[in-house]
Amino acid sequence: MGSVMSHFSKILLSLAILISSVQLSGQTHQNWNVVFPTSETSEAQQHFLDGVTNMHLHMFEDAERHFRQAQQLSPDFAMAYWGEALNNHRTIWSIHRLDEARAVLNRLGATPAARAAKAPTARGKSLSGGNRKIIRCRHSG
Repeated sequence: MGSVMSHFSKILLSLAILISSVQLSGQTHQNWNVVFPTSETSEAQQHFLDGVTNMHLHMFEDAERHFRQAQQLSPDFAMAYWGEALNNHRTIWSIHRLDEARAVLNRLGATPAARAAKAPTARGKSLSGGNRKIIRCRHSG
């Protein structure tokens, strides 16, 4: 009887861990206390925070999805485009997708001036307006 209870306890514990991990994944930014103020205060900001958090956790596909959701909710949200562009620079694996990063920024505006014009804050203007540190970055392979 003791081994049956032990086996049952292990299954119950495994199930509890699985359920709690599923519940936590939906609120990543709240669990990691990310603070990154932008001009947005809507649901787009929440997706942006999830994107930033996921990017820093190396969950790049999830980050891209959140940045794009933020862009859909607020098409001129310059920081959401900046986040998606930066997400293409994955230093941990030496992946630098510069063409993809440029394409993301070009969806916001065709030129640095056009992108900067859509950003209401100085930080947004400097990051989305040219983002030269991302765009012109060259790495040896």
